[in-house]
Amino acid sequence: MASLFEREREHVRILDAGAGLGALFAACVETMVSRNYRPLSIHVVAYENDQKILPYLKETMEWCKSTCQRAGIPFQGEIRVEDFIAAAIAQAEGRLFAVHRERFTHVILNPPYKKIIGESATRQLLDAAGFGVSNLYAAFVWLSAKLLEPGGELVAITPRS
Repeated sequence: MASLFEREREHVRILDAGAGLGALFAACVETMVSRNYRPLSIHVVAYENDQKILPYLKETMEWCKSTCQRAGIPFQGEIRVEDFIAAAIAQAEGRLFAVHRERFTHVILNPPYKKIIGESATRQLLDAAGFGVSNLYAAFVWLSAKLLEPGGELVAITPRS
């Protein structure tokens, strides 16, 4: 998947909206570091709210840091233990506590494939934002796309439906 990114950037900002163990953003970092044209810096923002896998996600982030260090590329990695949908909607709408609207050069994700429950907080957030979808994967892709900088690239694993 990481090889699908085509544009070369001096400064790379990668978003992984449902990072899991971090395999997708790690593949991105590895691919970018091994190219002839390497970025001058790499910054990864990974959202994950499953406490059980956070230690493994931290290991992956450390691996990315050491991979970049060996290549002489400054690396910054952030793990955000919060609900991506709520955080992204707050940024997109410029809510009071949203520091600024982040922009990413690359988004790589394998969004959750779950239906959104009728009266859930997630449903209410999405409806209020004007995006009434029935599946989380559509919400993740839509919100991730809103956080891309102009000309940014998004690669996602999605179902054929």
